Formats: sequence, C-alpha cells, structure tokens
Amino acid sequence: ASVPVTGVGVEPPTAELTVGETVELTAEVEPANADEPGVTWASSDTSVATVSNTGVVSGESPGTATITATTVEGGFMGTSEITVNDENLAPTAVPKANVSIGSAPLEVNFDGSLSTDSDGTIVSYFWDFDDMGNSNTSISPSYTFNEVGTYEVELKVTDNDGEVDSETIIIEVVSPSYVINITSPDPGPSGYNYGDPVPFAITITPNQSAVDLGISFSMRFTMNGVNNYFRVEGSVNFSEGSSFSIPSGNLNGFLDYGWSECDDVDITFYVDNNLGLTEQEQTLTISFNDSECP
Repeated sequence: ASVPVTGVGVEPPTAELTVGETVELTAEVEPANADEPGVTWASSDTSVATVSNTGVVSGESPGTATITATTVEGGFMGTSEITVNDENLAPTAVPKANVSIGSAPLEVNFDGSLSTDSDGTIVSYFWDFDDMGNSNTSISPSYTFNEVGTYEVELKVTDNDGEVDSETIIIEVVSPSYVINITSPDPGPSGYNYGDPVPFAITITPNQSAVDLGISFSMRFTMNGVNNYFRVEGSVNFSEGSSFSIPSGNLNGFLDYGWSECDDVDITFYVDNNLGLTEQEQTLTISFNDSECP
C-alpha cells in the first residue's frame, strides 16, 4: 500500500548567521517512510537570505527571512526563521613600545591601548614576549629582557564576537662596546724638545650596537696638575681635568707644554660616553730632551 505524506518539519526551526555565512537546513517529511519525500525550498526575502534546492541557506544582508520547505506531495509546509547579522569585523592590534633597542637588561614598557574594534569592543589582550612562554594579559605591561638577542613581541587582541587579530614588533637587545687607542709618535732616543707641542693620534671605535644606540663621547686628561692644554685638531684648547666632546673615528690632537721640569711625564686620557658604559683610560709616558731644559 502507498504511504502518503502527512506533514513536514524543518530543523533547526531558527538559525542565526552573519553576512557571508551559510547554514544547512533539513526537511523532515512525515512519515519518514513516505513514498514521496521530496520538498522544494523558498525564501521570503532573498535580499536577506537565499536557499539552495538542498536546503543550504546563505546570509546576504542584515535582516530576517523565513525559509519554507514545501512537500512535493500534498503541499505541506515547514519553516525556519533565519536572522542574518552584519558581518563582524576583526579588531586591529596595535602594539607599541617605549624603546625598540637597548642593552641588557632592557626594561620595555609596552602599550596596546591604541588597538581598536570598529564594530564592537576588545575584550582581551595577550602579549607574547619571547619563545620561552613569557606572556602578559594586561593592556600595557612592562617586561625586562635579560639576554642579548632579537625578540618578536606579539600582541593578540580578541573582540566581543570572538574575532582575533595579532601584530608583532621587534625588540633588539644588544651589547654596545667601544675601544680606544691613543698613540704619540716616537720622538727617538732624545725625546721631545722642551716646549714642543706633543702630537697624539686618537682612535675611538664603537661597535655597531653602540652606533645604533646613538653613542657619543667625551674626553678629559690628567697630567702633572700644571696649567696644561690639549687641543683637538680644528678645535679650541681644553685645560687639564676639563671634559670635552670628541667624535668617534680617527683624529689628531696636540698637548701644549706647561710643565716646569724636564722629567718624563705621564699623561692619562679618559674617554667616557652617554650610554653608561665603563669609562676607558689610557696612559702614555712623554720623554723630553734634558739638554734643552732651562
């Protein structure tokens, strides 16, 4: 005997999706063993939601639509109410740091407060500082990098609809250093004549890390406490004990005599810097020609 159709239901009876998403509906023809289980599908508003001949609904624009399944036999109808929401836009992660390069230990203040979500709110922040699992969930945390290296710090933000965005910034932890080399030409066994200016060749060599950090130098000298003057080539005279700026690289200087005796004299140069690195010093002994002494 034939089994006629007596009704139809649609599952799920309601569904919610965003523009661009799909959901599959199922028509449950009654009874389950009906001879003709076929249905046709239709949407009450195809500008909001469309439906395929297999019951796949696509969200087209924000709004509501009724999807109807109609049995081929008997014209029974079942419906599902569809709500289409506007597409959720992902947030935008904007990580900032007060410094991007420095020497270890380097404390960095991070800031994620410029991150935005145009159609909602950001509900969580996650900072990943390195590949060792060090992280923080504050908006604006601080972190200290103790080892030299290049670090990709990632900020991941999540909005109220679960959308996620992430962005990274680079932190360079470096080891700045510099070397000095100060020489004076060998005057020979007789030494310099009394009253002669003594020439010096000065070389200050910072490594690339120090250059990247904007290192600058100052120099002073001590001798015998008498009124001695040191003159950097192309500059003015600087008195003993005073500090003066000096560039890196190679340059020449001259010591104008001011001592009252003709013994060998030690002159010590001190080179300091703006990065807090250890001051370096170098001492040279200057010999004078005793026969020229007054």
